Amino acid sequence: MRRIRGKLTYANVMATIAVFIALGGAGYAAIKLPKNSVGTPQLKKGAVTPAKFSPAAKTSLVGKTGPAGAMGPQGVPGPRGPSNTYFTSNNDETIKAKTITLSVPAGNYIVSASMYATNREAKEDRVGCNLISQDDKFHSGSAVANIPKEPTETIVSYQQPEAQSVFSFGGSGGTIEFKCENFEGTGKVEFYNAQIIATAVGSLSG
Repeated sequence: MRRIRGKLTYANVMATIAVFIALGGAGYAAIKLPKNSVGTPQLKKGAVTPAKFSPAAKTSLVGKTGPAGAMGPQGVPGPRGPSNTYFTSNNDETIKAKTITLSVPAGNYIVSASMYATNREAKEDRVGCNLISQDDKFHSGSAVANIPKEPTETIVSYQQPEAQSVFSFGGSGGTIEFKCENFEGTGKVEFYNAQIIATAVGSLSG
């Protein structure tokens, strides 16, 4: 200890204190940087990432939308989809009654049906038509028409009863039936040109 004390001088002590102050000041400066003191030279390459950007900075970097590019080649056509409308007709003439049917796949449909009824005798008759399906007993349609007697041998009286309804089928679909018949009078009523049109729709309400 005596040897160390003997070598201590005022200059040595002050020099040692100065070194500690210098080191402490450098450490303090590394933690508390002055405002606007960091520039491009102080940033490492790749140090700034998009995650560091503020929303305003990101917006300022977005440029105007450029012109649309050229249209690409046409793709291969896809498979043909199912028909949205189903139709059937029958022009055969029958006396007293006529029935026509149409089968459709599963789905919801708006249906209309009609046929001509002709009276070829001098007696007035009445016909009735029903639009039904055994696969959907919740919906049906009907029509009634008076068929006047035949005015003369060259003029024939006729009517076109028409019925509308909606149907809903699940599973494998269903069959729609439209039947007209002479239910009042004894005239010779003939039926012909019957048709059913079923249009598929997305849903039924009401």
